[in-house]
Amino acid sequence: MVFFATRSPGGLDLGDQLKEHFKRVAEAEELWLVAPHSLADDLQNLAASRDMDDRLRKASALATTRCITFDESGMWTLLAESRESDLRVDLAQAMVQQAGLRLLFRETGALMTAHAGLHFGKPSGKHSTHFLRGGAVAERSVHAHFVAASLLKWAGETPYDRLWVDTSAIASVAYALNQMRFALSSTLPAVVDTFGGHDGMDDVSFAGPGLALISATTSGGLSKKLVERGVPSERQRTLFYVGEQYADSTVLCDLTARGDDADADFIAPFKTFDDSHSCDLCNNGQNVVLLQGDSFTPVPGHASPLQLKGEYSDAAHRTFVQEFLGKRAISLRASDDKSKPTVRSLSLHFHHLVTGDPVVRKKVEDRLAAFLPFKSRYLIHLDDPESSAIGEIARDLCHARGLADVELISSSELATTGTMQDGVAVVIAGITATGRELLNISRELRKLIADGGDLAYFVGCVRTSDLRTLRDLQTNLTFKPDKSRYAFAHIWYAQAEPYSAANDPWLAESRVLGAFEDWLRGEPDNGALDAVIARRDVLTNPLGAFEGFVPSNLGASDDHFELRLNPNFALWDAGLDTKEATHAEVYFTLSTVLHRSRYSADGRYSLFEQPGFGHVLAPTNFDRFNDPVIQAALLRGARGTELRFIELPPLSSRMAEVIAASVRDWADEERGGAALEFTLSLIRGVREDTAGAIRLDERGYEVVREAAKSVDEGEAPVLARALQFVEASRL
Repeated sequence: MVFFATRSPGGLDLGDQLKEHFKRVAEAEELWLVAPHSLADDLQNLAASRDMDDRLRKASALATTRCITFDESGMWTLLAESRESDLRVDLAQAMVQQAGLRLLFRETGALMTAHAGLHFGKPSGKHSTHFLRGGAVAERSVHAHFVAASLLKWAGETPYDRLWVDTSAIASVAYALNQMRFALSSTLPAVVDTFGGHDGMDDVSFAGPGLALISATTSGGLSKKLVERGVPSERQRTLFYVGEQYADSTVLCDLTARGDDADADFIAPFKTFDDSHSCDLCNNGQNVVLLQGDSFTPVPGHASPLQLKGEYSDAAHRTFVQEFLGKRAISLRASDDKSKPTVRSLSLHFHHLVTGDPVVRKKVEDRLAAFLPFKSRYLIHLDDPESSAIGEIARDLCHARGLADVELISSSELATTGTMQDGVAVVIAGITATGRELLNISRELRKLIADGGDLAYFVGCVRTSDLRTLRDLQTNLTFKPDKSRYAFAHIWYAQAEPYSAANDPWLAESRVLGAFEDWLRGEPDNGALDAVIARRDVLTNPLGAFEGFVPSNLGASDDHFELRLNPNFALWDAGLDTKEATHAEVYFTLSTVLHRSRYSADGRYSLFEQPGFGHVLAPTNFDRFNDPVIQAALLRGARGTELRFIELPPLSSRMAEVIAASVRDWADEERGGAALEFTLSLIRGVREDTAGAIRLDERGYEVVREAAKSVDEGEAPVLARALQFVEASRL
């Protein structure tokens, strides 16, 4: 259907456009040209255009072209066509108009959906994850006229001299209605007035005969308010509606998907909450994007402070820590490339526990005993120590059950293994993160068991970035064409953030130390330069496998503050012995909690890197988690925007006070042990705005600068110079 309302397009121009269209929609059988009755002659001339006909014959196999006009009451009439038919366009009119309105709504992007972790607060006070932006449909003149053409019958039934619209975004529909009524019946244009939706209704008088247009609704609340203000429902039209309740006659286009509707242009109803107090989304910690005015523009964003709590460390994580704490299983792997600064990512190794720790070994044995299929015949393990150790336990259990023929096979040997028809092939992995290696083995094994064998999968620890990845991995591994499933089991689950060089805090620290070193070479020597070079050397070479943070050497001597964990860490279960807790174990917990906050399946805590929305880490986190080792872990686990307080003056002042208190107590290992960590984070903030970078407003930097006066440059030259470098970098 080609619709025009003000003037006819040229045959050559329209023909070229339709030619390109029909290349994509070759199955079209008819072309309908629709225009007001005042353009009837132009319509027929267009249908007879040889230029257009030539292009249509080359690009389509149309059976007919129909010319259709509409009058001042909106009624369609068939004028002429290329073949006789008994088509009643007056009967098809409503269906075609509704389909056109739904198509316009979808193609103009009028349904707005909030990003994960966010939702909308509408001017009406209601909250939801979606909202209908009806004004988007009327942004183009031809679209506004199409909507207005659907309103002609209603507009002609009752005299009026005023057209009220809830938003200026649909004023174009009112003006188009005026224009077409004047062209078709010489009806004088009505005054068009915007009443501003919920926010502006009280400031507008609705006296006199008028009609009201509402852009879109999910509840009909604005229509009810108009009735209260003296505009009866029969004098109202809501252009678009989505909702559980069936629409009444005042709705022009009901977009709601009902029943088994498969049309993509329909929209499933979405839940709407009356206010923030009853809003499940608000109660789950999801930030709200407030919409204001009649155009629904977002209120400038505000990032809320997030206080980490014990509940953010879920049961699976606590169980994992309880079983592996102090057993040297969690480490920060160092890069093997000695030419680059040390690259650190969390890694897990527990083969020494499977073979030598009675508690861990028994858990593996018990889980295997309950899982191993009765007809286990082949045990295929990945080529790593954890998988090999679990494979050997599985073999011993099979032998104890009398399965003497069971074979233990390394995955690297599969290429030389024949078919596996007699019994179950059990694939064993000690640890898997993405599951890619398991999927590769799975593809190979499915060929080997094609003639009658079976598969099962056993994993010691699944370490994915989120639960959805775990579910997808399990689904992909266990899928069978006959809709049954291969067996799958795992012992432990540890959610962890994937490594990314862009967010590696040790690389960021090495870079800012390099800049700090260059600056120091132009300053009078006070002993700081050698200490900074030594700190960079430590980062350039592998730290101990379970260390992550360089001891806080302030530069006066070889003495330094060890970063140790005190008892009763809130994110671990009470009663755990934390005396031997390693940097790697502390960082594992903090980084996991932060990661879950960013990417939890429901976006519950919404610690997202979306400027202006989501959360920043509340400065009070550093009061509650006041062990220097935890503070060091927080500063390394946080992303740049999560410590960005530059646009948040109250939070900036609070963060500045936290830093200033640590700086003033620089000589006290408990209270000031993280002073250098905070200062290095400030340097990252003013130079890079990257991982673990603190950004303060001007007042915040003044507070820190004042506290820096209490640092003895002779006894703490590195800290003193680092604070000076913060100021120098800001100039």
